[in-house]
Amino acid sequence: MKSKKLYISAIYILLLGLFSLNLHAQSLLDKRVNELCDAMTTQEKINQLINSSFGGTPSNMRLGIPGFFMDDGPHGLRLTTDRNGRSGTAFPTGIAMAATLDEDIAKRVGEAMGLEFWAFNRSQQLGPCVDICRDPRGGRSAESGGEDAYLAGHIGKSIAIGIQKNPIIATVKHYMCESMQVNRHHMNVQVSDRWLMDFAGYNFRTVIQEAGVMSVMGAYNLINGDKACESAMMQTEILRKRWGYPFYVVSDWDAIFDSGKALKA
Repeated sequence: MKSKKLYISAIYILLLGLFSLNLHAQSLLDKRVNELCDAMTTQEKINQLINSSFGGTPSNMRLGIPGFFMDDGPHGLRLTTDRNGRSGTAFPTGIAMAATLDEDIAKRVGEAMGLEFWAFNRSQQLGPCVDICRDPRGGRSAESGGEDAYLAGHIGKSIAIGIQKNPIIATVKHYMCESMQVNRHHMNVQVSDRWLMDFAGYNFRTVIQEAGVMSVMGAYNLINGDKACESAMMQTEILRKRWGYPFYVVSDWDAIFDSGKALKA
């Protein structure tokens, strides 16, 4: 009995030590990030918010901040071939992954995709896509997670965990209420708070909180009159305050009309 108590105490002390080391490492990282931000000029900060190429941010040579490259997509690298003739793999689409009902398979596919993104010198994968398919005729239904928020969230979570086993940032998209592609920049989705939380948002919250996904992509559409990427309710109240999301949001391409409003949100 005594040896068992000693064993349990030793395990407890080890876990406490590992937790303390993690907190220390996180505090050092936060300190480093804060120091870099404080050292940046206003123009250098602006440069980090714009593309230097398709899906790329510029390097900051003065402060030693490397640029990075993102690429589509939710079912594999977008490019067909690189300059050496290598081609990316076409993995199953989102709705095909959801149809497996298999989180283990989803995680393994995510890991394979992340490895391939890394091999092609990418830093960020623009996926998984966990949109709810509200109409099978929708232009992007194939990359959605199907019609069930629970299933879409858990398959997307497993894909994101697999992606981020590599030094690749996963990006859950499109936050949220993405549906029709006709008039997608101006479509206004009018919803209740409960609908946002219980249906349209459950899938995103699952990936954000359970997979620790490091990027969220904002949608094209409006939600209750505000562009999704410019909405303080979506970007601050729900995403950061309710769900505790600590990382960054990237807009879908051309999804921001008012950059000042988006920054404030």
